[in-house]
Amino acid sequence: MKFVLLSLAALAAAAPQRVGVHTFSDEEIVTTFLDNPRLLPPSTYAVLRAHAERSVQKALSKRQFPGLATLSLTNVVTTLQTAGALLSSFMPTATGAPTATVPDLQHSPGDAFPGAKRTKVRYGPYRIPPISERNLDSDLLLVRGMAHTFQIGGKRPCEGDCRLLSVTGSMEYADGKPAENADGAWFHHALIFATGPTVTPLCNSTYPIDELFMGGNEKSLIPYSLGNESTILSAYHLGAQDKLILSTQLMNMQDREKWVWLTMDFEWLPAAEAPNHRKSRFIWASISSSTAGTCSTGTNPWGVSNITAEMRPKADVMEESSTPWTSNVEGTILATGGHMHDGGVGIDIFLNDKVICASEPIYSNNTGGMGGHGGGEHGNSDIPHIQGQSRCKYPNGVQLKVGDRTWIRARYNFKQHPGMKDKDGNLDEIMGITGLLVAW
Repeated sequence: MKFVLLSLAALAAAAPQRVGVHTFSDEEIVTTFLDNPRLLPPSTYAVLRAHAERSVQKALSKRQFPGLATLSLTNVVTTLQTAGALLSSFMPTATGAPTATVPDLQHSPGDAFPGAKRTKVRYGPYRIPPISERNLDSDLLLVRGMAHTFQIGGKRPCEGDCRLLSVTGSMEYADGKPAENADGAWFHHALIFATGPTVTPLCNSTYPIDELFMGGNEKSLIPYSLGNESTILSAYHLGAQDKLILSTQLMNMQDREKWVWLTMDFEWLPAAEAPNHRKSRFIWASISSSTAGTCSTGTNPWGVSNITAEMRPKADVMEESSTPWTSNVEGTILATGGHMHDGGVGIDIFLNDKVICASEPIYSNNTGGMGGHGGGEHGNSDIPHIQGQSRCKYPNGVQLKVGDRTWIRARYNFKQHPGMKDKDGNLDEIMGITGLLVAW
């Protein structure tokens, strides 16, 4: 392992130097994700690193160790891109993906934002292995039926400079039919990153990679604008040369493989039609210090944690707070909301010691919802699941100043709402994540 890590370091050193501040090659993108574990969920990062290390080992073997300093990251990138969105699907038992019968790009008029354009993008296909299959993911994470993916250069909803107003994630089969919990298909979560000439570092980061979408099985709309509800016009500014990076974690609750397509429903405007829309982005916060994309850094000041290192609760009734983030930007808060796993009863979002939003989960016995990695065992399919979470909107905006502190407090009560359990019957991992929509 030590030799492999040294090899990765040499690969990173050999990567091409950036021209200007924001030019990012595919090699540098992979290097940045490998060198910054907080950009990805821990499980996805572990799988990405394992594939990268295996690629390095193969490359070194073929070259018979000609000198690490001359080795480029091309082999790593080629492996990732050849595998496409199927990083976890190298098993010989795969029967092959079905042929899609609906187009990858579907255009229609805006729905949430009248007058906007709407583009539904289908990414895939992704293979989710059956829960009996052993593969790299299951060996690394000790959980079967999971598919972690990472893909550079995902399809964009628009050409040229455009302004994203909202994004909604979901999952479908080859014929466009929704892939739901009732079928055993769980959209655990997906992340979309943007990188390119117009992407600037936020929080305390130094790399031009921005997380523009984070969502899961509750399939909530992620807004970058309040539309007609506010006099403040805002949107996510996506430049003509910016590229998208996709990371997903998909889960199977049945013992038969599934081929699915991830869908992202974008509502947007050409930049020329939105000259007065201010830039808006999300400030992410989490009760986990390793959650992807979060701004909080440093030591958590709230005392002994009520969750384990694996994000499992230590008690049936508990609270957990995030490390505060001290703002380094001036802006206007437009909205916020939370994301929890089953068992959650609410997330309080603070600005300078004052609760500005109480985001509460909505439970249902129908399809949809959020759990852990438990799969179809121990009655996980028979309990109510979270299908959505309330949000707070501020049509007139809430001022965010440099030096302001924000943090969150997630509340869980497994006596009130049963949580997902692992194969041994223990409570599975939990989450507490919020996004603070800020325009400037």
